[in-house]
Amino acid sequence: MLLLLDEKKYIEINQDIFFALGFPRILTTGETQRSQSSDPEFATISPTKTMENIQKKLIGILEDIVYNIAKRNKFKGVPDVSFSKINLNKLEDFTAAWVELYGTGNISRDTFVEAFGYDFTEEINKRKDEEDYMEELGVPSFPAVPFSPQPESPNSDPDKTTKSPKKPDKTDK
Repeated sequence: MLLLLDEKKYIEINQDIFFALGFPRILTTGETQRSQSSDPEFATISPTKTMENIQKKLIGILEDIVYNIAKRNKFKGVPDVSFSKINLNKLEDFTAAWVELYGTGNISRDTFVEAFGYDFTEEINKRKDEEDYMEELGVPSFPAVPFSPQPESPNSDPDKTTKSPKKPDKTDK
């Protein structure tokens, strides 16, 4: 029984699987086998291309399955089948690049939130519902932070300026 659980038994098999898919050790262990150093971003190029090739081969099969399902169920149309772009970049670099693209006006809000796995329409509707609920309860939308300007309440009239009562001047006796 212990022989089946011995981790050493599977080392070569696991390495063969990784190498066949083009996955270098650095992606799973954080280091290379001999030198114990390498660039993980450089190491992701090969596995990414391997996975993209697998996706290209699978897409035809998936399109056929979806077509048959749509036909048998008498759908009006056939849904499109696609894979999202594979992203193996460092999260920090990935985020910084998208923030820069959005900040310079090169991408839309929809594209920006989609890059992080969200749906813009869904998120904006959630925000509206939250705002309405917060207003209904009389809770400010955002908590006050030090040195931030005070938000105006929804019922206040910006044309009406309220002045604090004038303090009596010592010369007004």
